[in-house]
Amino acid sequence: MNKYDVVVIGAGPGGYPCAIRLGQLKKNVLVIESGEIGGVCLNRGCIPTKALSFVAEIIDNVQKAQKLGLKIENAGVDLNLLRCHTEGVVKRLRAGIEYLFKSNGVNYKKAKARIISEKKIELESNGMIEPIEAENIVIATGTEIIALPGFEFDGKYITNTDDALKLNDVPNRLLVVGAGACGLELANIYACLGSKVKVVEIMEQILPGMETEL
Repeated sequence: MNKYDVVVIGAGPGGYPCAIRLGQLKKNVLVIESGEIGGVCLNRGCIPTKALSFVAEIIDNVQKAQKLGLKIENAGVDLNLLRCHTEGVVKRLRAGIEYLFKSNGVNYKKAKARIISEKKIELESNGMIEPIEAENIVIATGTEIIALPGFEFDGKYITNTDDALKLNDVPNRLLVVGAGACGLELANIYACLGSKVKVVEIMEQILPGMETEL
């Protein structure tokens, strides 16, 4: 049975920096991730939205330039190329984390983890079960998207942020429920791509929890 000083469950923005630092401190560390390295932020959150927001800003500037008299013919958006651009950014950053793992002696396994006892964990991958031991366990599993009652996701009319970032289609009209950072970024991206967007928020202000000046 393999034994480690520390096992980190989850390779998102909480887990992978923790593992890298432990590696720098010469600890025998293993990172377990059932999805992709980088977690939601890198793969389906902060990074994809920033990549798309950059393109949205360019589209907005082109539209403003045409109003000022600059003629730009045949300007349009190729969703396939836009998806490739976003996926390319994500893959490069994911490869960067993998490099940091290797250069700092961090072990990594793609598997599901189940804590059996205080120091024992079972890994499940491709139908195989592997028991391991750890002196310390760090749980950095992140969160999952939840659906509102009566608004279950169908992938067509009602979708979540993960699917929205895939840019399978640009609807004529889009309702964004929630005016937090993710909701506002998606609203801006789709508005620049041509959707007529409306944002609704149950709280008294957009960006709930943030300073009102923002």
